[in-house]
Amino acid sequence: FEKLLVVAHSMGGLVAREYALGGVRDSRKPYLGLLVTISTPWGGHEGAQAGLRYSPVVLPSWVDVAVGSPFLTVMMEKSLPPEVPHQLFFGFAGGDGSDGTVSIVSQLDPRSQRGASAVVGFPEDHLGILHSPATSERLNGALAAAAPAREPGQARRLERRPREPAVAHPPAWGRQRAGGVAR
Repeated sequence: FEKLLVVAHSMGGLVAREYALGGVRDSRKPYLGLLVTISTPWGGHEGAQAGLRYSPVVLPSWVDVAVGSPFLTVMMEKSLPPEVPHQLFFGFAGGDGSDGTVSIVSQLDPRSQRGASAVVGFPEDHLGILHSPATSERLNGALAAAAPAREPGQARRLERRPREPAVAHPPAWGRQRAGGVAR
């Protein structure tokens, strides 16, 4: 491949940025052509912070995504390489200063906006942003603009094959079967 175009949602945005900071700088040939992050908790997540403070069992991921964590602090001090365009998408339909999962303050941490080629908000919640026609339109435009140009005749056309009809299955939870309840 010539260019890698990365689209990441939520904590995936943190993973993708960390990769871009290390992997791109270590490469002899820049190949990361676009980074689009969607609803990413750049400033950390308050729920992870509460989990660290109050939970009798701590999940390892909470340590890194907690507000003010060393991981986030060090990562966000670094700027993305200038050859990596970053578009930051955020949602704001949670009704409580969040997208229902990640606070707008965290999604719009000023360090995440530094160097971003676009910062775009959508009136969607944390998962709804992934299904939004407006998000899809903006994302597809960004991907098309960043895709490497092809010579005439080189373009591959992907044919759509008809899909098999979906078979509706009742939910397994609570369905009776021999020997008890299916789980």
